[in-house]
Amino acid sequence: MPDSLPTQPQPIESILQEVQKHIILGITHWQSPNFFGYFPSSLSTASFLGEMLLTGFDIVGFNWLASPAATELEIVVMEWLLKLPQLPKSFSFSSNGGGVMHRTTCESFVCTLVAVREKKLSQIGNDKGDTLGKLVVYCSDQTHCSLQRRAKLSGLVRRMSALSRQQSPSISSYVDKW
Repeated sequence: MPDSLPTQPQPIESILQEVQKHIILGITHWQSPNFFGYFPSSLSTASFLGEMLLTGFDIVGFNWLASPAATELEIVVMEWLLKLPQLPKSFSFSSNGGGVMHRTTCESFVCTLVAVREKKLSQIGNDKGDTLGKLVVYCSDQTHCSLQRRAKLSGLVRRMSALSRQQSPSISSYVDKW
């Protein structure tokens, strides 16, 4: 690679050769079916095409006012995804439920922990301001290490309790409560 920024435009062929020679060989190929270092591969042809469209349109879709079409498409896709695992109707947008897709597991952890924290505090109250320190985050002993960092970010760091497989109730015991 050059020692300094080029002062003249370079042909795209030259740039791509440099990328191939200096960059590609050093990349950790997360999407390779042979890479199991962190998370499984998540790339599909459909997601690749969707990402190309999104990038091409340069959509800023953080709410309906910013991009009505993007928000409404997100609602339709979330409704499709709701049906795949046969989640209860209460999760649907049409039932005042709805959802959001996060780009990373870490974002999902923060959103979930803050939502649960706020719901629990509204149920039990926080009059003296010391209730937060009494909340506990239960997780499997196989849970990704980022949960602990996200619990800290959410103000729930004081008590983490990892349950072994033998101690953990099955998820089906919680489904009926939804």
